[in-house]
Amino acid sequence: MCSLVFLQSADSSLGRLDYASLSQEALMEMLIEGIENKEKICGDASEMREVNEWNGVELEMEKFHTIHWDNYGLEGSLHWEWTPSTLTVFSVCKNKLVSTIDLSILPASVRHLSLNYNRFNGSICLKDLPKEIDSVNLSLNQLIGSLDLRDLPASLKNLLAFSNKFTGGIDLTRLPAELTKLDLSYNALSGTVELGDLPKGLKYMRIDNNNFSGPLNLTSLPDGMVELHVNRNSFSGPVDFMHLPDEMRFIDLRSNQLCGEATIPRKSRTTVCIARNDLTLQKVEKL
Repeated sequence: MCSLVFLQSADSSLGRLDYASLSQEALMEMLIEGIENKEKICGDASEMREVNEWNGVELEMEKFHTIHWDNYGLEGSLHWEWTPSTLTVFSVCKNKLVSTIDLSILPASVRHLSLNYNRFNGSICLKDLPKEIDSVNLSLNQLIGSLDLRDLPASLKNLLAFSNKFTGGIDLTRLPAELTKLDLSYNALSGTVELGDLPKGLKYMRIDNNNFSGPLNLTSLPDGMVELHVNRNSFSGPVDFMHLPDEMRFIDLRSNQLCGEATIPRKSRTTVCIARNDLTLQKVEKL
């Protein structure tokens, strides 16, 4: 295992370390202090690697810029509060990391955050994301609680949080204008959803395999939307397919409680899956 520097408290009256007084090397050492198999990152004790020679790290102008510790088999926890303030890419997916996630202590510099396929737990507050972040992947963890999608960073383009244990309703009317991909599938989310005020640039959305219910309005989807997955919920009532976006290629409505006789333009290039509903679909000429 790596030999980590013992850091004396910079403020003995508070009994805590002073972040601003620490070098980037010291911060990196503190960041991985809770990881049980640190040798996966910095080599065993016989190597004694310098921090800038660790596996999966990149520097720019002698500052830590990127962490890619994907699929390293890491076990234990990260000490988020020591993340270097210059980091823009933080990716630790496909490990066995545990702990809660406090997004409020991540540096403002972070643009890409990939924490998927770990064992992170507890609730999460998305409005605490760094204000200029553009991509977040929290999928395949054990996160719980509600998902507040209001007041997300305006720069956010991709939000993936599938295969967790999120519950409660969601508000899709105040998503960031820049958002292009949203995946909240395989959770326990519930309530009704409003699809009429989605961001104009949204192309891919998955809210399948949840507990959503109520009517499903497909008449005002974003013009550039390509895929929509709402299968395996409890949506009910009739559906209007006559006003789908021209770019739409695939809609999955399977395993809901939709009913009635629906029509779709004969020239539509959209594949619509309606199995396991009480719904029939007929192609007609669009007037």
